[in-house]
Amino acid sequence: MKKERKERIKRTLHSKAFILCFSFLFLILSAMSIAWYYGKYKPFHKYYVKTENSVYCTDKKGEADIKNIAVWDNDKFTLSVSMPALWLWDDGNLAITSPMELVGPDPDNPGKMMYVMGDHSLIIWLENFTGNIKELGVILDGRQIYLEDSRTARYEEYQPYVDENTDKIDILFRKAEDLWGLEMPWKE
Repeated sequence: MKKERKERIKRTLHSKAFILCFSFLFLILSAMSIAWYYGKYKPFHKYYVKTENSVYCTDKKGEADIKNIAVWDNDKFTLSVSMPALWLWDDGNLAITSPMELVGPDPDNPGKMMYVMGDHSLIIWLENFTGNIKELGVILDGRQIYLEDSRTARYEEYQPYVDENTDKIDILFRKAEDLWGLEMPWKE
């Protein structure tokens, strides 16, 4: 009788320990999910909604199950919001790319045309929780260049490329301000 009672108490304690561990794990995952949502996802979601509701949003591209959106403005610039993936803190960005250029007919798809991406883009990464600009980069003639402001490359060896392309960078900065209402770091 004593042995049965000890076994029953042991099983009860194991069950309670399992439930307690499972509950603790659930609370930790819930807290991490809430922190990720407010820290990373929500700042990007604001810009996603602005893009989706903009006057430019006449055609979307991207998968429906992946929360990314790209629209084309009146000048055929591509404006996109790439949402962060679940629980990842270092992805997601806003991007603006110059108009695609027509190459010609697509040999694999009769009746369709082939395009190449534009030669300059702006990429904006946001700070967690605040949604302010954390980092800026431009792609100019195939080179990714990090910027401090509209006229200054982060690394000295890329400054000549920035100096040569200030007009292109200005257009990209203005488009970011117009669509998303971002306060871009201008340097006159």
